[in-house]
Amino acid sequence: TFLSTLWHSDIVIIGGGGILYDNEKNQFWKLFWQWKIRVFFTRLFMKPLLYWSIGLEIEQTRHKRQLKSLFSTKDIISVRDDRSLGLMHSIERPAILIHDAAFLLPPRSRLISSENRIGLSLRPGFLSESEEKVFQTFVSTLLAEGYTIILIPHTLA
Repeated sequence: TFLSTLWHSDIVIIGGGGILYDNEKNQFWKLFWQWKIRVFFTRLFMKPLLYWSIGLEIEQTRHKRQLKSLFSTKDIISVRDDRSLGLMHSIERPAILIHDAAFLLPPRSRLISSENRIGLSLRPGFLSESEEKVFQTFVSTLLAEGYTIILIPHTLA
C-alpha cells in the first residue's frame, strides 16, 4: 500500500512530467487533492521530498494560490519548463530548471519512420465531445492512409 511503501522509503520523488494543470475541465481540484494527500503523508512521516522536472500548467489565480501549500522551502524542486519556473517564483518557492528529456530529441525529420506508425497518448477527459468527433475523423483518415495507430498509456496506474 501507499502508506507502507512511504514508511519504508528514504526519500519521495514526485515528477517526471506535468502534475497539475487547470486547462482541462474539472481536473485541477481532483489532481490537487491527490497530491495534497500524498504530500501530507510524506511530511507526516518526515521523508525528504524531491520534485523532479515537474510541469505546472496553471492559469487561474485561485489555483495558483493553492500551489504554495504543496511546496515547502525545504523541498528540492526542479521544473521542466520556463513557465513552471515562473510559477514557482511567483509563489516564492525556490526551483531550478531541468528541461524535459523530450526537448533533447533530434529534430522531427530524423524521427520519421518509413513504417508509418503513430503513437497516441491522451489523458482521460482531455477532449470535449465535439473534439472527440474531430479526433475520430483524424484517426479514421490516418488509418485510411495506411498508418498504424499505437495507443500509449498516459499513466501506469
